[in-house]
Amino acid sequence: MKKTDITNYRSQIHWGTSTWTYPEWQGIVYHKPYTAETIKSESLAEYAAFGPFSTLGIDNTFYAPPNPFVLEEYARHLPAGFKCVSKVWEELTVPKWSNQKRYGKKAGQDNPHFLDAELFKSAVLAVHEATFKEHTGPFVFEFGEMFPPVVPSLAFFLEKLEHFFANLPSEYQYAVELRNKNFLKPEYFATLRAHNVAHVFNHWTKMPALREQAKAAGENPFTANFAVARLLTPLGVKYEKAVEMNAPYDALKVRLPEMRADIEALIDQALEFNIPFYILVNNRTEGCAPLTVQELDARLQAKFAA
Repeated sequence: MKKTDITNYRSQIHWGTSTWTYPEWQGIVYHKPYTAETIKSESLAEYAAFGPFSTLGIDNTFYAPPNPFVLEEYARHLPAGFKCVSKVWEELTVPKWSNQKRYGKKAGQDNPHFLDAELFKSAVLAVHEATFKEHTGPFVFEFGEMFPPVVPSLAFFLEKLEHFFANLPSEYQYAVELRNKNFLKPEYFATLRAHNVAHVFNHWTKMPALREQAKAAGENPFTANFAVARLLTPLGVKYEKAVEMNAPYDALKVRLPEMRADIEALIDQALEFNIPFYILVNNRTEGCAPLTVQELDARLQAKFAA
């Protein structure tokens, strides 16, 4: 490795976490007192000052469109140029509403706004442009598991994606996160490449290992001029079990050596291809996301400084 690699690593690899409002991080990330309300925004200055962090995952925008006043408050506490990875409102990524109570009258109905480019531009992009542009990093479109007859085939899904991304402004970064491992086909990656859209390497219950996702993508695993990974749960472990295994989120409960090796390999490749890489870690992988990041970052800093 060249000596310059440590500089490239520090400038191109962006570590962060999926959300940040965990009181258990007191004494690790946070050292000021916060209430359940003030931690939502006032903690962000301390979050951004935590050694390894240079990005942040905003997950609450999955459940509702971004609120301009909330984004303005976030921006007030973040340092200049600190980019955030935002999940996109599920109104745009759910083809048919499940029967969950929170969906009310929509439950069980087809979603007419599935991959609606005009709605994304008006309800999401316009808000970011007006209030949060300096901090806007990749938008993550998280698609839950999709099955026939709602999504009859990969070809059907890709046609929808093709039309959607063809109608979005190219100045922003977009990333697709799948829950269908059967969709990891050459034509899926080709569609993303055609629109400079990143595949989100996600370490999640039913998805293949990160290295298998990278292998499926081809010789160059990256489909855009940036990359995104989200380390969410141990493979083969359901959400509820992952919570049970890892809560409270104040210490590492386990280390996942294969996950760590795989993300390190992807980092090596991102540096080789000279692209920025946003990596978000969830508490439910190893028990305390900041400590996972701290250990991985320390190892890589030492590796690239050697």
